Amino acid sequence: MQKATKSLFVLITSAVLTGVVFAVARKRIDPKGYTALFVGDSHTALYGKGWQDVLAKMYGFKVENIAKSGANTNQMLSSLKNYLDRNKTPDMLFIYGGANDIYSGKKSDTVFQNIQAMVDIGIDYGIPSKNIFVVSGYNTEKLTAGSKYAKGSFPKKMDAVKESFPSQIDRATIVPTWHEVSSKDTGDGLHLHSRSQARFAKYVGSKIFK
Repeated sequence: MQKATKSLFVLITSAVLTGVVFAVARKRIDPKGYTALFVGDSHTALYGKGWQDVLAKMYGFKVENIAKSGANTNQMLSSLKNYLDRNKTPDMLFIYGGANDIYSGKKSDTVFQNIQAMVDIGIDYGIPSKNIFVVSGYNTEKLTAGSKYAKGSFPKKMDAVKESFPSQIDRATIVPTWHEVSSKDTGDGLHLHSRSQARFAKYVGSKIFK
């Protein structure tokens, strides 16, 4: 009877401790005074006016942006390696990419592997895993409706990739797909216009910061 009671106590204690660890891992951070590195493609390359800059102003942190229009995740991975080799390690890392891979017909596995490699490299260089964010972006099918990008399978494939991030990427916080978007939020059928950039920034901040 005593052994059974002891075993039950150990089980309950372990469960409580696991719950505490889980709660701590999900605790949101206050980024004020931090430096954030953004790596991505054209969705993050509106320098000085994009969602990342709005987010930084809202929460009081500094932006280092190495995003490049047209970049695929292979190129993003290379850019991240080069930056971390030559510069001081930032406090936070934001990764937002994959659209150029899928649009050009690359396999989704390539996106997952490269993004995971970026997460792992960030951690290797000393960025806490809780400060690494993989941004899923917006619902592609909704935004591209009626545009040339709506043709073919790109929107559905891209959305499937984004929805798979939580099961495919670990050791990072996944910012869920933004669904409160429509074709009215874009000027070219694919990228957010300035007002929607600000709305998207508010959405991202609400998911990860205090």
